[in-house]
Amino acid sequence: MSWITSCPACMQWFHVEPSQLQVRQGRVRCGHCHQVFDASLRLYPQPEPAFDSMQAVSDVSSDVNLSADLNLSAAASQRSPTLTSLHAHLPPYFYCFCALLLLCLFFGQLAYFLRAPIAAHWPESKPLLVSMCSMIGCNVPHVSDIRQLAILDSELQQDSQRDGVVYLHATIANRANHVQPYPMLELTLTDEQDRVLSKTSFTPTQYLSSASMETSVMIEKGMSAASQFRIELPLLINAQLASGYRALLFYP
Repeated sequence: MSWITSCPACMQWFHVEPSQLQVRQGRVRCGHCHQVFDASLRLYPQPEPAFDSMQAVSDVSSDVNLSADLNLSAAASQRSPTLTSLHAHLPPYFYCFCALLLLCLFFGQLAYFLRAPIAAHWPESKPLLVSMCSMIGCNVPHVSDIRQLAILDSELQQDSQRDGVVYLHATIANRANHVQPYPMLELTLTDEQDRVLSKTSFTPTQYLSSASMETSVMIEKGMSAASQFRIELPLLINAQLASGYRALLFYP
């Protein structure tokens, strides 16, 4: 019976005879890439109808001696239809399934890494993204853009009933067309020469404490698109030393 074997390195196919394999206990050298391998582990029976064409394409001579191995040389690079069929057992729909699976994986990864922008620009997709994240242990954060936030107006107002207590009243606006997380608020007190007396940062939990809605609920929902809200933050300062202030917003 005639046999065919293939090189594991370059996948070139060759026609071999059992007598050739007995020369070096099955060890041969590929005439295409010079890889040494055990051909006895990669033998396939050659059907008789394809023998003539196979012999014409890649006949091997046993009297070729390179080092200590048998040299297999292919006379042509084309594979015969019989050899090609060895790699064509799988039905066409299998490759379609693999392509579809890879496409799903690609879009899944894309949705994972871009979940925040997707939820910001298509709010109706957020419930689905949140549901998917609950299965893999991630969350869907709000997209933050400090350039779209602004303090429209602010003032320090002293408490008429308590000395040393002042209130910071301010209106914060979100000019973006998507929900944003609440920012940090920094308040800087200055003297008459505009020298810094103190600088304090406040978290959303601190400056939203006077809101009518529960603070944790507001923080979780974020600032609605194209919206604004009013804050009233009580402070303990020495009004006699502080003559000015600066307020700004930032994300940590």
